[in-house]
Amino acid sequence: MYYSVDQLQLQAVENTDTRTQITLHAILHQLILSPNHQISASNQPVDLKLYRARYPQRMKSKGQAVYAEKECPRCGANFVPDQDGCCSYCGYRLPIDNSKWRILEQ
Repeated sequence: MYYSVDQLQLQAVENTDTRTQITLHAILHQLILSPNHQISASNQPVDLKLYRARYPQRMKSKGQAVYAEKECPRCGANFVPDQDGCCSYCGYRLPIDNSKWRILEQ
């Protein structure tokens, strides 16, 4: 299976105090290999709503994210995230919205 996106058209931008939301129209290209080894292609128009934190508190250092020292709200230990972004002591996932664009669930 292969996906690509083409012909992005910005439809709307909405800013609130906490986040920016955009609506865009795009064409989703799909190539699918069926069990009988036939390739089928489809082009599907989609409307997407994406959002991100308006002023994400991010710092970069040589391409790597730098984490501010925090206390885990569950166990109280110094929050040192593991590779999945969870507390390395108790496994709690600290919700941080400093991400890049995410698709808004509809």
